[in-house]
Amino acid sequence: MSAVVLAAVACLWVACTTGPERACEGLTYSDHGIARAEYLPCVGAMLDAMAHLDSLTDKLVAGDEASRLDAVATYARLHRMMKDVGGENRLRKGWDDTELAGLNDALVDAYQLYDFEFLGVAHPMKILRGTSAHNMQMAKKWAGYVRARYQAIGGRR
Repeated sequence: MSAVVLAAVACLWVACTTGPERACEGLTYSDHGIARAEYLPCVGAMLDAMAHLDSLTDKLVAGDEASRLDAVATYARLHRMMKDVGGENRLRKGWDDTELAGLNDALVDAYQLYDFEFLGVAHPMKILRGTSAHNMQMAKKWAGYVRARYQAIGGRR
């Protein structure tokens, strides 16, 4: 393996295992969901990853190929946080706190847009980026909606 590939793998590993996204690890589920105080830092970390991914995908679409590795690492962090919190299905059911349940629905919808479109935007073939870039704008708008709901129920980012 070349030194560049090894450096990229190491960078992705470090990016996925350190930092504020650790807020999504080890959350305590009850029959009613996760306590708000424990859960909101995780949501904030996911929203921060989405915002960072937005700026990086804008750079990629504009032709800044150097932002690809950081974008892939950010996408991997977002994916890991969603997995750590229990995944899309777990976020959509079993929450007694109706505000958190609504936040979760919006969060999962935003995540699914990022999940579906990111690979097109980050694809080396620039022809695929146009359609995906348009759809990433929808993801960005949806993440803004999630952030507004998050702040309305006490999130602090």
